[in-house]
Amino acid sequence: MEMGGKEGRRPDLVSVVIPAHNAGRTIGAQLAALASQTYTGPFEIVVSDNGSTDDTRRVVEAWTNGRPTVRAVDSSDRRGASHARNVGTEASDGALIAYCDADDVAHPNWLASLVEALSHADLVGGALEHALLNDGVVVAWRGADLGAEALPGPVGFLPFALSANLAVKKAVWRFIAGWNEDYEHGGDDVDFCWRAQIAGAKLAFAPEAIMHYRHRDSLPAAARQVYNYGRGEVRLYRDYRHLGLARRELRDIAGSCFYLLSRLPFLPMSPRRRGYWLVMAATAWGHIVGSVRYRVLYL
Repeated sequence: MEMGGKEGRRPDLVSVVIPAHNAGRTIGAQLAALASQTYTGPFEIVVSDNGSTDDTRRVVEAWTNGRPTVRAVDSSDRRGASHARNVGTEASDGALIAYCDADDVAHPNWLASLVEALSHADLVGGALEHALLNDGVVVAWRGADLGAEALPGPVGFLPFALSANLAVKKAVWRFIAGWNEDYEHGGDDVDFCWRAQIAGAKLAFAPEAIMHYRHRDSLPAAARQVYNYGRGEVRLYRDYRHLGLARRELRDIAGSCFYLLSRLPFLPMSPRRRGYWLVMAATAWGHIVGSVRYRVLYL
C-alpha cells in the first residue's frame, strides 16, 4: 500500500473524532474551541458517545445546527476509547481523521497545523500544553513535559503520538484495521502508532498543533490513570519485544524503588510530593499486576 500522498494536497473534508463518556461538564468547551479553528477547509466533528449517562448527548446536540457540522454516533455497545474512536472513524466522511479528547481544549491553529503536517506524513502527533487547564500542583504529579516538545517513545524503539492530539490519513487507519480495542486501559495510542509505522507509515511531530491538556484533578483519579498506563506498558512489552522493545533497565527499576522508599517520611509535608509519589507507586503497581496478567516480567 502507498502510504504517502502528494505534497500539498488538501482533502475535501477533515473529520475530528472525539470519544466521549460522561463528558457533559467539559465537552462544550472543546466544541467551542473546535468551532473557532483557523483552518479554512471544510471539516466535521463526530462525537462518539461511549455510553454516557450524563448530559453529554444534550450538550452535543445543542451544536448540531451550527458550523462546523457536529454529530453524535452511538458506540455504547462496547466500552473503551479505542472502540469509540473506531466507531466514530467508520462513521466519518473525511479523508483525514484528527483525534482529540472531550475534556481538553484545542488551540485555534490546532487543526490547520495537523492538516499541514499530514501533507508530508501519514500520521502526526501535536504538542500538549499543560498550564491553561490545570493547577500547578496537579501538573507536577505527571510532569509538564509530557508531549510538550517532542513525540515520546522508549529509548531504542519507535516514537508515538498521544491519542489526545493525533491525526492520521483514513486510508492508514483502515490499512492497519483501526485501533486495537483489546487495549482497553492504556497503551492504545502507542500500539496504534507502532503498527502504522511497522506497516510503512511515516510519523511526524507538529509542534504548532497545540492541545491544552486537562490532567486528572484528584489523586485517586490520577493514580487510577497511571496504574492503567502501567498495565498497558506491560502488554506493549509482551506484544513488541520480538521486534526489539526492551525491558526497563535494572538501574531504572532500582532508582524507582529507592525513591519510593526514601520519600515515605516526607509525604505529609507537601501535596506536590505526595501526588508525585503516589503516581510513581501506582505506575509500579500497574507493572506488577500487568506482569502477572500477561505472564511476562516487566517491572
